[in-house]
Amino acid sequence: MRLKRSSTSSKPAKASASSSRRNAELGAIHTAARAHKLIDGADRSAYEEMLWTLARVKSAADLDDFGRRRVLDHLNAGQASKPRVSTFGRYKKGTPQALIAFLWSRLSLAGQVGDASDKALRVWCANEADRLGHRETLLEFQPQHVITALINQLKAWCARADVEWQNVAPK
Repeated sequence: MRLKRSSTSSKPAKASASSSRRNAELGAIHTAARAHKLIDGADRSAYEEMLWTLARVKSAADLDDFGRRRVLDHLNAGQASKPRVSTFGRYKKGTPQALIAFLWSRLSLAGQVGDASDKALRVWCANEADRLGHRETLLEFQPQHVITALINQLKAWCARADVEWQNVAPK
């Protein structure tokens, strides 16, 4: 005698519970991001930058369980108002170093740079300066001709990648 399998299985219920938890966590992420003003109207750049820094994703929908927990912990800890990858404020506004950081951030937002962090910028600048014959790693201590060469390289990179930077005000 064969027993009939019941039409309700535990697998769909599990998937449903998992799906509803995922949706609740995504909602909490978006609500917290709005509260921290990472999502400001149509401008989502700070929010996407935070997601990329924490979990290397461009959308919260791409987060796994660990990624959602990490982003929620970050937002709930109040750290969201201080993004780790931002290079603005590190260099005095109007200096060549600030222009380098701004160009780097524009390339990052366009997807041309894999890591938008200040550390990655310093490594790139140090490698380029070394190629030009200078071993100094800090931008503040680079000679003027190295700074000019770095700016020109970043501008040329922006031009090749069709990245707008001239008519964009830094935030």
